[in-house]
Amino acid sequence: MDPTVRARFTPDHLSDLAQRYGTAGESLQALDGFESFVFDDRGHDRVIRVGHSGRRPADLVQAEVDWLAYLAAHDVPVAQALPSGAGHLIEELDDGAGGRFVAVAFQRARGAQSQVRDRTPAFARHYGAVLGRLHRVSVEYEPRLRRPSWDDPAMLDVRRHIPSDQPLVREAWDRTLARVRDGAGSPSQFGLIHQDSHGGNFFVDDGRITLFDFDDCCYGPFAMEIGIVIFYAAVLLDEPEDFAAWFVPNLLAGYCAEFDTSLDPEAVQDCIALREIDTYGIVWRDGEQDSDQPWTGALRQRRERIERGTPLIQIRPEWISAGG
Repeated sequence: MDPTVRARFTPDHLSDLAQRYGTAGESLQALDGFESFVFDDRGHDRVIRVGHSGRRPADLVQAEVDWLAYLAAHDVPVAQALPSGAGHLIEELDDGAGGRFVAVAFQRARGAQSQVRDRTPAFARHYGAVLGRLHRVSVEYEPRLRRPSWDDPAMLDVRRHIPSDQPLVREAWDRTLARVRDGAGSPSQFGLIHQDSHGGNFFVDDGRITLFDFDDCCYGPFAMEIGIVIFYAAVLLDEPEDFAAWFVPNLLAGYCAEFDTSLDPEAVQDCIALREIDTYGIVWRDGEQDSDQPWTGALRQRRERIERGTPLIQIRPEWISAGG
């Protein structure tokens, strides 16, 4: 989260939030939130997310909430929004600086985050099937409010955070962005996507996934969803290519069983590269480049790979065709 926005959220905001949702402020436990404040309200079996209007104004959050309701009504396993004490699905709080904090409560997804034991071909197929159903259902969705396109300026603000003394990284971003735009695909391969459906944004209960945190949902190529999933699943592994060799075909076998479509291997490859540069820029935006967390620990190696144009994973066409 932007440090300036983070500093605006005060204890008074927390008290106001608790009152609106009919809970005690001390019962709201802060969770790790990447772009938003996230609070665990176990007494009501829900999670409350607080974003900022500078990033996602209320109408975009409403569009997210509407889509979630549609997905749930069509048997896509998602955590839906819940009303506040006043019956509102969205609550807004003045941030004291001309902006608004935008709050939504969500059902608590059953289960817990996926574990190493979930890294099996069967689970990868289930993962793919959930994404395939999401995309298939979304093709028929006619929204009253629209989410932005994946390449809307509001969704792509990362370039300005890449340090100016790293021109090769900036050039890599520009080249990759252009390739993704060129390969965005036909209307049958483009629609509303979660755009952040990695393992941190779903829980597993008895082997079944429930997706949550649709804050980044947008209109984009379906290849982007798949590329993002592959990137996050493999980025911290010592041997990402070996992992991808079994994970990707099984993921796509499940995906295509639910949604009969084709994916371009080069488009998936470019979307993986774009997400890697995006996460690299976010580390600098949030001032975490010197953190000792696993995500940033390999920052130097990531920069060198981006500058050389070396892919995290070389997607093989047979992996993609195996899914169809």
